[in-house]
Parts: sequence; structure tokens; C-alpha cells
Amino acid sequence: MNSDLLTRYSCVITCLVISLSSIGCGGTTGSLPLVSEELALPLRNAGWTYVDMPRQLLGAGSIVSVTDVDGIRFRGRIGDCVPPEALEVTEGPVAIKGLFSSSKSLSLDAFLGFHSIKIGPKLQSIRTVKLKIGKADEVALNEIKLMQWLNNNKNNLSPLCIRYLKGHDGNEQQKLQGGIYILMNVLRVTGYSYTFEDGKGGSIDIRPGHLGEFVEFEAGAKADLKDGGTIEIEEPVYIAFKKANVINFDRPLGAATAKIDTAEEIMKRRIEVLSH
Repeated sequence: MNSDLLTRYSCVITCLVISLSSIGCGGTTGSLPLVSEELALPLRNAGWTYVDMPRQLLGAGSIVSVTDVDGIRFRGRIGDCVPPEALEVTEGPVAIKGLFSSSKSLSLDAFLGFHSIKIGPKLQSIRTVKLKIGKADEVALNEIKLMQWLNNNKNNLSPLCIRYLKGHDGNEQQKLQGGIYILMNVLRVTGYSYTFEDGKGGSIDIRPGHLGEFVEFEAGAKADLKDGGTIEIEEPVYIAFKKANVINFDRPLGAATAKIDTAEEIMKRRIEVLSH
């Protein structure tokens, strides 16, 4: 894995978190939570763990750190450490009760966490964002195939990859808070749309050519402004995970380990805080 690439990823996510924190302190959303319970509840009921900042990075095989304070942070991909023959990805549509039937209310800060967005001068007029999901797919990494490769080829991993997977942030002396996990099953949302509402609960009718006055989606997101101000997005975004593995290199793979909080347990605690 390229250390410069990992550093750039970490810096991007850190800067995004700092930017969102600054926006929240500026009072754009008041007391509205960073996490929408309307969105998190049907996912939780279906066995999924909602992430605090959904984004296009978090595909199957993502290497992430998860803590109560920082939530989930993208660190890289397991594909940067192992050859293609160690990876097998499958995907297919999922039906989740309550996820598609109605629009979900998001605070403005929660919405900004979904994408890389440039903020326009009229952003302050948005109080609530309505999210309507059209399609969701489960994307899964073949766990057995990956674990077999790691069992047989641990010594072939680069020192940098081993340090990251052991939770050392690329530096043998700097242990990360929380743990490092590999996302095995993730939920990818496509074919979704947003509608902006003002402080009175009315929809904001954005005229053609004026979307940039509110927000501007950066490269990779195809935003199509429809009549009535609805914004349809084609960019996939990952909003939840079902399985996250810990790889322990301090003892034989598969051996019993001391109790480590699962990524699901940590995210549950963080979501409870952000939902209030």
C-alpha cells in the first residue's frame, strides 16, 4: 500500500470532519441531529449498522478505523495489500422494510456528510433535507477466500499493510484509538433524490441553473435538478455495513483473542450520541 495515498485519504476525511464541525458550530442546523433516526431505524431492524458519515468511499473491502469519538474513518482498501485473486466481490439488490416507502428527514449537517460538496451562499436557508431512496444493493466480499489467502500468505504482506491492519496508523509507535476493521458486507444506495425544505417546512423550489447557489456537488456525482427542486443523484453512496472483521497478526489467525469491541458496538454508541 502506498503510504502517500493513505496519508492523502486520511487528510481528506480529517478535513471533511473539520469542515462539517465548523458548519455545525456556525448554527446552520440548530439542534437537529447528525444522524437521522428515520433512516437508521429500518436499517437497524434489518440487521445493518448505519454509519455516521455515509460516503462513496466505504465499499466492501474498505479498511476503516472506528471509535466512539471519530466514528468511522476510511483508511484504505484491502485490495491495496492483497492480490486480485484473494478478492471476490458479489452484489445484489436487497429489500429493507421501511427504507424505500417514504422520504427520510436529514439535518443539513447529515446531508453534507454524504458527499463532497461546495457550499453556496444560500445554504443557510435550508433547514431540512428530504432523502428518497430508490434502490439499494448489498455488496459483499468473500470472507472465506480472503481469510484463506491471509492465513497462507501473511508473510507476503508489506510491513506498512501489517502496521495498518494491526492498528498502528502506518507508524509502529503510534497505536490508533479503537480498532482497525475490514468491511465485508456493505449497503450501497443508488437512484436516490434530495429535496430541500426551509424553516417553515416548505419545499425550496430551486430554479434551473441556480443549484450552485445552495450546493455544488463535486466531480463524480451526477446531480440532475428536476421540476419542483428535487435533485436526483446517480453517485453511489454506502450508508451501512453488516459485517466488519478484525485481523489479528499478533497471534495465529483464527486463534482466540481478548475481547475487542466490534465495529457494530462502537458505531451503536456513536449513533446514539449523534441521534440526540
